[in-house]
Amino acid sequence: MKTGIQVLFVVLLFFSMHPIAKAEKTQPSCLEEQPKEHQVMGRMTLEAPKRVSVHLEKSYIDGVKIVRVTTDHFISPENIMMKYSGWKFAKCNGNDVYLSKKIDDISPVSKTAGVMGLKDGNVLTLYNGNPENHQVIQTFFQIDINALEADAAERLNRGIRITDKKQYKLLLDALSKYAVNHIRDVQRNS
Repeated sequence: MKTGIQVLFVVLLFFSMHPIAKAEKTQPSCLEEQPKEHQVMGRMTLEAPKRVSVHLEKSYIDGVKIVRVTTDHFISPENIMMKYSGWKFAKCNGNDVYLSKKIDDISPVSKTAGVMGLKDGNVLTLYNGNPENHQVIQTFFQIDINALEADAAERLNRGIRITDKKQYKLLLDALSKYAVNHIRDVQRNS
């Protein structure tokens, strides 16, 4: 009986120390827990926090993504996620941590210079500034121009200034019924 316990102890010891037997880490390496303290010559000292580059990506409903990169220090993954509460962990690579956040609003770019217009005469497009400058923020769908009232088509050709989420959504909703695919779907279902 004593030999059986000794064998079991040796097997358990082997599996607890053998690298193949150890479980894989589920924590990304850039967010590994940092030692908080260590002993030097009998005295306890705090470990220096790990320095990382934090990439903060905001995604807006108009398709704009804005990334801000900052350098930060942290001791544990909990520290960094507490500091950036409301952000979602996306990935990490070495000492780079990527966090993302979806913003339920149009971007600052669209608020200051967004203009809804037509690209190629019939594709609803959001521009950064005047449509003649061709700085596209987002392309939406093809519109049946013939179905629009002449005044609405002319306003879209000139460009309609967008300043907030409400106006953005109202314009998209109003024009979506003139989308070429929508018209074909209605004809098929009739």
